[in-house]
Amino acid sequence: MYCNFFGKSCCIHVHGEGHHWATKSFLKEVFNYPFNILKLKVIIGTVAGNNEKALKLDRHLGFRDVATISDAHDEGDLVILEMRPEYCKWA
Repeated sequence: MYCNFFGKSCCIHVHGEGHHWATKSFLKEVFNYPFNILKLKVIIGTVAGNNEKALKLDRHLGFRDVATISDAHDEGDLVILEMRPEYCKWA
């Protein structure tokens, strides 16, 4: 889900169930829309610092850590990640 469009960027929330929901064709469409259709420069993700499963998935997809904000999440720290077209293997 995309939200918080800021002109050159937007936020994304990633969630899936099971092992095979993130197919290559699905991921290509997910990243095609913001980068190739909307021409955004960056997609921003936020993840609770203790959510290792989500962080692993986002990093595997190609997101890069930008910052960690202490005590910014109900569960502790908040990790800010970014995806840019130049290192997105899906767009």
